[in-house]
Amino acid sequence: MAALSGAVALVCLWAPLLPAAEARYRADIWIRDPFILPVAETQTYYMVFCHEWVQIKDGTMELVQLKDDLSGVVGEPKTLFRASEAKWARPMFFAKDSYVTDGPFLYRTKTGRLLMIWSSFGEKHTYTVGISYSTTGKVAGPWKQSDEPLLAIDGGHGMIFKTFDGRLVMPIHQPNQGGTIRARLFELEDVGETLHIEREIPFEKPHPN
Repeated sequence: MAALSGAVALVCLWAPLLPAAEARYRADIWIRDPFILPVAETQTYYMVFCHEWVQIKDGTMELVQLKDDLSGVVGEPKTLFRASEAKWARPMFFAKDSYVTDGPFLYRTKTGRLLMIWSSFGEKHTYTVGISYSTTGKVAGPWKQSDEPLLAIDGGHGMIFKTFDGRLVMPIHQPNQGGTIRARLFELEDVGETLHIEREIPFEKPHPN
């Protein structure tokens, strides 16, 4: 039996999170790890998501336009890139000809360059965060891969946010195994053309009662 995945859009009206109409996107086929991106220039929403290795071996990153009310998709998905296009990406140790795509998150740098952080397996089968970039500055690409990963410490599925004091932070989960997984935070530097890791942000220990 083929593995099935899908996605549901939720709307936050303060609380709780509620389904946006009947927004269940392609649940009968292969959506995984969706990232919804509003494109201001066209006032259009797009979803970037993974087509998993379990179905196609060389996992892909896909793009599809969403309806204005997020209730469904418009047209068919477009392939942005395959996992094996990244020089740092390696096949999984338990599936020698299969490459993972995971955890897309898009970010526009201070110079306007559109980047995507995403995860796969790298050297020594460690879960790794890489960077791809749109050569046109548009979400449809074409997309090219940075030769070197952003972070290779057996952790991934990163996202990016700004703190209240303006710092750029990427949370990941690490290590990528079983009940030992924990969150880790890394401060990023936006250097215009790409992102660099500045430092790890330590978690503060809770004060005893």
